[in-house]
Amino acid sequence: MLDFHCRESAHNDLLIRQIAEALEMKGYLAHSGQSYHFYGAQLMSEDELIQFLSKSLLYCPVIDRAWIAHQLIERACGLRISPGKNYTGYPTIFAQV
Repeated sequence: MLDFHCRESAHNDLLIRQIAEALEMKGYLAHSGQSYHFYGAQLMSEDELIQFLSKSLLYCPVIDRAWIAHQLIERACGLRISPGKNYTGYPTIFAQV
């Protein structure tokens, strides 16, 4: 999972896809209400997770560095898949990578 930190736009759809492909992970990209989320298609070990999140830091500020820091501390990832209190809809998948 990844939490991106940029507004939804056609340009950012392409940028997010390029970052996900550069990280060499299979999964799904979603519009999350005001930004983007990435949901991986496979589970990974704790060591793989730490390596993946560490590589993701190279793409900050597009990827939310504070979110990554919290996931590294917890050694687990979590993102909402339901509408939050400030959102009107569910995250919607727009691409598979």
